[in-house]
Amino acid sequence: MIMPVMMGVFILSIFPSCPQTYIGNVVVSVNPYEKLPLYTHGVIEEYRSRNIYELPPHIYAITDDAYRSMRDKNMDQCIIISGESGAGKTGEPSAHSTTAANCQ
Repeated sequence: MIMPVMMGVFILSIFPSCPQTYIGNVVVSVNPYEKLPLYTHGVIEEYRSRNIYELPPHIYAITDDAYRSMRDKNMDQCIIISGESGAGKTGEPSAHSTTAANCQ
């Protein structure tokens, strides 16, 4: 329990306006407990068809990469969203669904 809290504090202290980072092809997202313009239609467009590491870490990059792997390589995909109660898990699937629906 202490390690996730420390990781969250570390991420927020270094990237206060972008509370996400990658660990391999996994995005670690920390709830900043404030509204940030991270889930807009413009952000979806920015991440569409881009290399996963080309832009700052974001759940849209993970979704777009999964969609393109499924479409182009016929590879099954799974996105797992995990976290404590109140950590923003409900917003994450909504963001993934929105991105996947907008993929072309």
